[in-house]
Amino acid sequence: MGRRFVELVESNYRKHRPLSFYAFRLGVSVTHLGRICRGQFGISSQSILHDRLILEAKRNLAYTSASVADIASDLGFRDAAYFSKFFASQVGDTPSSFRKTF
Repeated sequence: MGRRFVELVESNYRKHRPLSFYAFRLGVSVTHLGRICRGQFGISSQSILHDRLILEAKRNLAYTSASVADIASDLGFRDAAYFSKFFASQVGDTPSSFRKTF
């Protein structure tokens, strides 16, 4: 079940679907999905979603010349400022600083 969740995340992470979407698609409750993720991966289902977004953000910042605003839009964020805040809370650095140090 955990692998199916990861596959769903992979195909939907840019759409910012709520955990209830994934749980419904897998035929389980949000709580049960969380238990499955903690059991199989050692992290919450929400962390899996966030980690996937951050991975793609880091790739784009490191390997493209796209602006932070374009990367934010590509990843489904409506607002570049919110993306920057989200990135900084997850990584501990702003997107621009991450790009410079990479």
